[in-house]
Amino acid sequence: MRTADALTAKQRGELAMLGMQINDGPSAWERYYAAAAAFHHEHGHLKVPVAYVTPNGIRLGTWIRFMRATRDSLPERKRQRLDALNMIWKPRQEAAKARQADWEAAVAAATAYVQDHGHLRPLTRYVTSDGYPLGRRLSRWRSSPLSHPLTAAQRAVLDALDPDWAQPSQSSPLTRPVPEMAHHPRRSS
Repeated sequence: MRTADALTAKQRGELAMLGMQINDGPSAWERYYAAAAAFHHEHGHLKVPVAYVTPNGIRLGTWIRFMRATRDSLPERKRQRLDALNMIWKPRQEAAKARQADWEAAVAAATAYVQDHGHLRPLTRYVTSDGYPLGRRLSRWRSSPLSHPLTAAQRAVLDALDPDWAQPSQSSPLTRPVPEMAHHPRRSS
């Protein structure tokens, strides 16, 4: 028979649905929590890939996923301890918030750029004074619309700022004219 530590989150969930409770005991939770704290200390976050296993064999990614799934049934003290490690309980919602914040920063930077320069075609290396990589962000949206998609509403916002924003920068090496080569007659030897 498998030990409780060896059960996957899915297996634990299935057993819970059958009314069975698994008693890991406080030491098992503490072991996993210590692994989570060590991961947080090393990486500064708890964005642990589901398949991540610590060097000493703790399936931390699976445990983090299980903690998220059982958040509402965790004792308050355990939730608080995980919160102290900046636990992200709903990663999809957090990612959506981060994308929205990035979009808002992009619009603010783009608006300021258009006010200062009269167009929205900065060089790819252009970074705002507060550190926002506007040139790189626009370049990605311009050159990789499938991997870095914009919604129709987002595209409309950028089009309103500059209808030609999706065109390469005037200073782009791809659009810069190549100087004519001077003709040098061949020397005879």
